[in-house]
Amino acid sequence: MIGIDKEVIIEALSTNLTDFEDSIQLIASSYNGINFIITRNTKDFKDSSIKALTPTDFIKVIKKKK
Repeated sequence: MIGIDKEVIIEALSTNLTDFEDSIQLIASSYNGINFIITRNTKDFKDSSIKALTPTDFIKVIKKKK
């Protein structure tokens, strides 16, 4: 589980993402070394520093690594 604290919230306010909850996910993920954000709404993360993948695309990436 990833923790969300005051620092994450404050930094999330300064992102370029239009959805605040997505910004929180992005910042919390970056603090925890997460490589991908799995979502059905990848367009919200088009300017994200962490690549957003659909569940289907994520499975394809995982299968390629095996």
